[in-house]
Amino acid sequence: GKKLSFNFAAFFFAPYWFFYRKLHKLGVVFLAIFILLSSMSFLPPAMKLNETIYEFETQAQELMEDEKTEEEYETAVMDLYKSNYEKISKNKAGIIIFAVQSVGNLAISVFIGLNANKWYYNHTLSKVKIISQEKEADKRREKLFLAGGVAYGAAFLALLVFSSLQLIFSQSGYHT
Repeated sequence: GKKLSFNFAAFFFAPYWFFYRKLHKLGVVFLAIFILLSSMSFLPPAMKLNETIYEFETQAQELMEDEKTEEEYETAVMDLYKSNYEKISKNKAGIIIFAVQSVGNLAISVFIGLNANKWYYNHTLSKVKIISQEKEADKRREKLFLAGGVAYGAAFLALLVFSSLQLIFSQSGYHT
């Protein structure tokens, strides 16, 4: 029977792992999916949720810097927690977006981790089958050499594209 395997590199570094392993079509598909999920952060409810969390963190930091008794500090933290909890709990759309992103990213990464070795094996097998049809040994060796190995540049380029798009989205979105 087929043995189930898990590729941790693909799990942690998808979609870049695909480009690194020269699985460019799958890399493009999963890069697009991750870009789509990431872009949800720039929807107004998600940005409002992030703004509320940032305000809470800033206010909590300011509380720690104030000279207060332990009781005054606990009361102030609870008041801060209650006011921010209300804001956050009213932002149902922001919470849903955050949940969809988190669960979506994890589910896709697990799916990739479970299937990466099989995809890579099939990709490699098909390349070898095609190249083995080459009549001349020197050309066959050259084609195998070019088809094998890894593509650092392609992985880096994919990372650059993803990071650039995130930067563009964040610059065009809401500023705190």
